[in-house]
Amino acid sequence: MLKIKNVSAVIDTTQVLSDINLEIKKGEIHAILGPRYSGKSSLAHVIQGNPNIIPSTGNILFNGNDIKKLKPQRRSEIGIFTTFQNPPEIEGLSNLDLMRSLFKNRVGGVFTNDLELAYRNLVTAIGLNPTFPEESVNSEMNGPEDWKRSEIVQLLMLLPELLILDEIDTDLSESSLSIIVQMLKKYLEDHEKSVIIITHSKKFLDLMEPSHVHVLVDGEIRESGTAELYKRILEDGNTQFS
Repeated sequence: MLKIKNVSAVIDTTQVLSDINLEIKKGEIHAILGPRYSGKSSLAHVIQGNPNIIPSTGNILFNGNDIKKLKPQRRSEIGIFTTFQNPPEIEGLSNLDLMRSLFKNRVGGVFTNDLELAYRNLVTAIGLNPTFPEESVNSEMNGPEDWKRSEIVQLLMLLPELLILDEIDTDLSESSLSIIVQMLKKYLEDHEKSVIIITHSKKFLDLMEPSHVHVLVDGEIRESGTAELYKRILEDGNTQFS
């Protein structure tokens, strides 16, 4: 699925990732932990192709193909979906029109009446207001919790191969987190997709049950292991890496 080989990356002249090696196979759930500003989101942006973070060495392979030179949109089209920590507001564009555009450009299909009904049903199932499709994308009238739930609806509609969840649990109530986890786990069971979870939440990881855990510190993967690693790291608050 995804293989990162000896990747280092810079923002302007500052190195943010150093010699990253990571392999994620189909159906695996990987958790990325570490102190704040350790490079976790930078790694997500490098995989998605953020033009402001430039890989200086190494290769990024997705389903056997080197994607390092692909633009972010193209990476989305081939099945990579990354959530935002702070999704941007797009005034004047409705959530429904965004979904139509995403479906057409990333999936290459026609957004039929049946798909619109499926979208509206997901909006309701995840706890969003039935009028949400007609509201502007990430409008301030909704707030961070609704923005995060909307991103989950998007990925459930687009069926990406690789999900990168960058602190998707932040700002979620306990009930919203429970609903989102149920939807994500059913999606993964039904479609055998792969996930990278970036989080500081032990509860979220307990619910998602990652198969692999990696600790990123100062742009380097310092330790990798099983679920026992995240339990140990989060219980001591990353103090051993501070």
